[in-house]
Formats: sequence, structure tokens, C-alpha cells
Amino acid sequence: MGTKGIQVARRRTTVMRTVALAATIILGSEANSADFQEGLDAYMRGDFKAALPEFESLARQGNAAAQYNLAIMHHKGQGVPQDSLIAIQWYRNAARQGHPGAQHNLGVMYGRGDGVNIDVEEAARWFHRAANNGHFKALMVLGTIYHEGEGVPKDNVEAYKWFKVAANLLQPGDLRDVALDSMRYLSKLMTPEEIEEAIKLAKEWSPEK
Repeated sequence: MGTKGIQVARRRTTVMRTVALAATIILGSEANSADFQEGLDAYMRGDFKAALPEFESLARQGNAAAQYNLAIMHHKGQGVPQDSLIAIQWYRNAARQGHPGAQHNLGVMYGRGDGVNIDVEEAARWFHRAANNGHFKALMVLGTIYHEGEGVPKDNVEAYKWFKVAANLLQPGDLRDVALDSMRYLSKLMTPEEIEEAIKLAKEWSPEK
């Protein structure tokens, strides 16, 4: 695909206002409880008003997965009026506990100015946290914003590193192909020493949990 890789990544991620939210609820692997399952069952059959109190009760007890699900429901207006301000509060609660989906979505909301003032530096910080927890979309976002210098200093070594980490973790498919094509594009802008350094950094990277 030649130089098209980074262009595809740009369309998907580089302008923070266009980055897509992770809008799928947690299906239970992170929150093994009967109440969570009841909320999930109600959500999956489309009974959002029944799901809401189950998630809300657990969220107020500090359950990060329930906080994340509750944030999505407020953000999408499922069983409640759509409210980005409430959504971002619950995303923030879950993100502070290390929930990678919530961290990614906070990055998206700060990048878009959705429920908060636009702050690309704060967006980049949350994308970093999500990426360091192994969130695939956040890895791709970081690769692109480092190439663009959006919210972070422009740095093709860091950009290549994050695309390399994503390529190492992703299963074969379109998103991994974007990471590989972006690496090929960046390699034409970098010295052999810079590429070697980026590969070294990617090899040294490990998720925080």
C-alpha cells in the first residue's frame, strides 16, 4: 500500500475530534457478580431502564466495569437522557482505577471537547494511560498523534514505536495492516538509527497490568 498507511491512520485517528469512542459495554469478565450479570442481561435484551440501577449500584460501590458501562449508557442516552457531563464523571472514576476503555474514552472526549473544553494535551495523557494498559485503539492514536505532533511533541521515533507495539499485539486484520503500513511510511522519513531505536523501545514496552 506504499505511503497510504499513515493516511489511513490519519483518517481514523489523527484529528482527535474524529477518534471513535469505545462504545461497547463490558460483558462481565471484569465484574463477576450476580448484580452485574442481571444488569448485563437486561442491557442485552434492550431493557436499559432495568439495567441502569444494577450498574449504578455497583458503580457507586466503586466497581470500575460498572462505572464504565454506566458512562456509556449516559453518553448514548440509553435508559437516561443523553448527558456527556455525567458520562465523563463516570469515565473518569473508572479511568482512575486503571480501566483502559474509560481512559481511551476520556482521551476522545478531551480531544473532541465533548462534555469538557478541548484539551489535546490532556487527551494525549489519557491515551497514554490507555495504551500503557494495552488498549489497541489508544496505541494507534498515539502512533498518529506523535507523527502529527498533536498534544505531544512531534516525534517519529515514538510514532513508529507505538505502531510497532500495536502491530505486535494485534491479530491479523485491517487495524494491524494500518499499523504495518504506517510503519513503512514512517521508515521513509527516518534514519536507520532512528528505526533501530524505535524497534528497541517497542521491544522494551510492556503493559502496566
